[in-house]
Amino acid sequence: MNCLEKKEKPAAKAEEKKSAVEATPEPSEEELNPYYMFPQPEQNLMVHTEVFYSNGSVLRCNNNKEVLDKHLKVTGGKVYTRFPPEPNGYLHIGHAKAMFVDFGLAKERGGCCYLRYDDTNPEAEKKEYINHIEEIVNWMGWEPFKITYTSDYFQEFYDLAVELIRRGHAYVDHQNAEEIKDYREENEWSLEGQAD
Repeated sequence: MNCLEKKEKPAAKAEEKKSAVEATPEPSEEELNPYYMFPQPEQNLMVHTEVFYSNGSVLRCNNNKEVLDKHLKVTGGKVYTRFPPEPNGYLHIGHAKAMFVDFGLAKERGGCCYLRYDDTNPEAEKKEYINHIEEIVNWMGWEPFKITYTSDYFQEFYDLAVELIRRGHAYVDHQNAEEIKDYREENEWSLEGQAD
């Protein structure tokens, strides 16, 4: 036999492989949908976030029926998402994944996705990056519902922060950078709420 001749495979091995492929069940529609794990808006009463405090207590943040009903009335049950890149550099593969989730979930649920520039560091931002981001979003086939800039809301954020302070739900920290660093080092917590 020369090196160009093909060896015949045993028929039993080929038959085993064929029957294994045939026995594999077809995935369900839910299994094929990457957004299936996200709840429908009207089912969104589960715990979203757990905050572990150093004293061992846990805050579980979730919707209540009244808040959810009000939200559904305003949104019409549509899902609104946002893709919030910082315009201080070029997009990378992680941004592509985020776009897939943000734009894709909104599209799959009949909603809208905002392109919101998180322009909170003016020293590092350039128009070049804004143009690049919009070009890549379009190139990937996504169309933003609306383009917004975080900086457009600075005054509103400031006013809301003042209102939180006025109500006693926030405070102004007068520590300098060194004091903040020292305080953090003295009070580091693990995710379990236990001191390290």
